[in-house]
Amino acid sequence: MDCEMPVMSGPQAVKEIRRLEAAGTLPSRSTIFALTGNARQGQIDDAMEAGMDDVIIKPYRIDQLLVCSASAHVSRKGGSKADDRRPALQEKLRTQSKVV
Repeated sequence: MDCEMPVMSGPQAVKEIRRLEAAGTLPSRSTIFALTGNARQGQIDDAMEAGMDDVIIKPYRIDQLLVCSASAHVSRKGGSKADDRRPALQEKLRTQSKVV
C-alpha cells in the first residue's frame, strides 16, 4: 500500500483495515506492506506503528517483495521474527536465481 495516497494515507488506511479485522468485519488478518519513496526513519516508524507488516522503499526489486512476503508468512505462522529470516531468504533467492 502506498503511504502517500490522495484521499487517505497508507497509515490511515491500514489503521482502518486493522480496526475492521479486530471487529470481525474482515474474516482474517491481511498482510500489508507499505510502499514509499521516502526512506526517512520517521515515516517508516509511522507505517509500522499504524499496523503495516513491513516497509518497502521505492525503487524496489521483485526479490525484495518475495523476501518480505515470505518472511511475513513465516512470522504469521509462528516462526521467527521476519527480520531474523531475511538474510537466509535473500541467500536462498540468490542461490535459486543462479541455478535458473
